[in-house]
Amino acid sequence: MKNWMTLLAAGVFALSVSFAATAEENDVELDLLDEGEIEDDMVNRLELPESASDQGRESSRHGLDTATEARERGREFGQERAAEARERGQAAQDAARDGRDAARERRGPPQGE
Repeated sequence: MKNWMTLLAAGVFALSVSFAATAEENDVELDLLDEGEIEDDMVNRLELPESASDQGRESSRHGLDTATEARERGREFGQERAAEARERGQAAQDAARDGRDAARERRGPPQGE
């Protein structure tokens, strides 16, 4: 068992060293430029398709709406979300307890009693 653990630790160490070396070799720097701004030392230019911004906005709409509401309503919003989380947590605990109780009833009394 000890030999396996040593071998596993050595393998993890070797992979992490290899990954770190690869990351240094492929060092990438990304600078975002405003529209119309041009950098003289720019190597590659990547452009996102127009649909990417619309799709991104649509995908993040729920999170943005929640953040905007939180910003506007502040403490009240936070307290409401905390109360909802407590209710969900209590419901989960109740369901777990009910499941345990049902399993105990199916098993019957402990053997030897």
